[in-house]
Amino acid sequence: ILTGAAAGWLAGRVSRPLSALAIAADAVARGRKAPQLPAKGPEDIRRATDAFNQMSDRVTRTLESQRQLLSAVGHDLRTPIAAMRITAEFVHDAETRDRLTRNLDELQSMTEAVLSAARAGPGEEQRRVDLATLIESVCDDLIDMGHPVDVSVQGQAPCSCRPNDIRRAVRNLIENAVRYGGDAHVALKNDG
Repeated sequence: ILTGAAAGWLAGRVSRPLSALAIAADAVARGRKAPQLPAKGPEDIRRATDAFNQMSDRVTRTLESQRQLLSAVGHDLRTPIAAMRITAEFVHDAETRDRLTRNLDELQSMTEAVLSAARAGPGEEQRRVDLATLIESVCDDLIDMGHPVDVSVQGQAPCSCRPNDIRRAVRNLIENAVRYGGDAHVALKNDG
């Protein structure tokens, strides 16, 4: 009985810190900041916990600085794009003006995508959304902006996804269809 109790205590002393380490590692893998873990248990476990805490801090700082850099670059690009757009309006040759405007539209779109990615951050959690509503919303926004988009969505389409990533992907597909095909026909069917 005494040996069994000692073995149970020893197993708990090792397994609890390892379990906490595994949960924290999963949080970091999902892009969240892991809590600082207390260094408990045997020496090897304490060293692994200390190393994990240091690594988690470095990863979090690196991701945050990258996010800030993306955001700063995106914001800084808006001003010269606006200035070039104004300058392009004064170009007399219609063909050259249209080409410049298309290139500026593409640059603006990339800048907005960078800003959107910086705001969303890494590892957006998956959640249950209605894909039909999400796609209709993207299409409505593009139609309001004057893009020739035809949308046909039937019923609901519940889906577990990262909504911001799906929204960005759908928007890119539609914008490419309009840019390179002249218009976009968007359809969604839920056939099980």
